[in-house]
This record gives sequence, C-alpha cells and structure tokens, in this order.
Amino acid sequence: AKELRFEDAAYLRDRIKETKETYKLTA
Repeated sequence: AKELRFEDAAYLRDRIKETKETYKLTA
C-alpha cells in the first residue's frame, strides 16, 4: 500500500505540473 500511495503522489504531482504548463500556454 505504501508503494501505491507513493506512486499516486508522484502521479498527482506530474498531473499538476502538466496542468500548470497547459495553463501557461493558454493564458
């Protein structure tokens, strides 16, 4: 469960990074 939680955290971090970059391009 710890490994899964860590992977989920990394995934969410990457998604947030992508969202910020996309927002920069659109803004």
